[in-house]
Amino acid sequence: MRGGDFISPAEVRRTIMRLPSRKAPGYDGITTTAIKQLPRRVIVALTRLYNGILRTGHFPTIWKQGRIIVLPKPGKDRRFPASYRPITLLPHIAKLFEKITLNRVLPHVTLREEQFGFRRGHSTTSQLARLTRVLHLLSTEYNYERTSVGVFLDIEKAFDRVWHSGLLYKMNQQTSFPPAMLRLVASFLADRSFYVCVEDAESAVKPIRAGVPQGSCLSPILYAAYTNDIPTLAGQLQEWEDDVELALYADDSAYFTSSRRAHIAVAKMQRLLDLLPPWLDDSSFRNSRSGDSGEKTEGRRYCSRWCKEAQGETHSSEDFRNGHQRN
Repeated sequence: MRGGDFISPAEVRRTIMRLPSRKAPGYDGITTTAIKQLPRRVIVALTRLYNGILRTGHFPTIWKQGRIIVLPKPGKDRRFPASYRPITLLPHIAKLFEKITLNRVLPHVTLREEQFGFRRGHSTTSQLARLTRVLHLLSTEYNYERTSVGVFLDIEKAFDRVWHSGLLYKMNQQTSFPPAMLRLVASFLADRSFYVCVEDAESAVKPIRAGVPQGSCLSPILYAAYTNDIPTLAGQLQEWEDDVELALYADDSAYFTSSRRAHIAVAKMQRLLDLLPPWLDDSSFRNSRSGDSGEKTEGRRYCSRWCKEAQGETHSSEDFRNGHQRN
């Protein structure tokens, strides 16, 4: 571990002060309010513990157990499990360490330029502004009868399906991760478990064999690293004037393309969609289907106000077969 990676008591204290108040605790019952009252000598001891974890690359197993509570979804029939939203509660002492570790992970993850999550100076607003500029071209007279096609990719249970070995392989190949940090990530993912609480009843503890932990601030950046190789058509469309644009924000993905000829816009998008099934299979992902949790992969066809064809036409995931659009 390099000198710059060591954690200081001052850094721990600063991070503690930024913790949100009145958050539900994990299985250990320790609240953020209690953590904010820790005296300096305890913070120093906690700092030694955190540095030991960084040095050894071993994430304590006792911190890997999630307590899941379920909240009813508004307007849903409470007789069915799908009518409840699970919330994973992790120990705040572990989440404090994860927040500190995140600052050491980010510099080693090189995200593609289309990813607007986890990048300084980028936000959902800047990504939306980028896409708005693309769609705004459709409303100008210059782009009379120009057609744009968009596909919004919704991966079913995306965080829960991340393949651990695949993630570690990709991180080792795509990033400049120090070996000690990679060992820590591997330990962080391994041997996790959970149990469910419903009112006063608790389930048995069950193992988690895949996915990045729900409720952890490290999970979004790990997911982004895992999906950093999502297919594009960069450099493959020399015969056409425009590329297929990719837009990413954390686990949200969308593709856009346009052309003055509708069939060319569709053909460009179809060529991209042909690349998705192998990538989804290799990543242990699959598209969500219509009606799954009220979400779906969706394709939309846009055209200018002068265009008389199928303005705002929508295609659900039933129009795709493993990512393919059916003709």
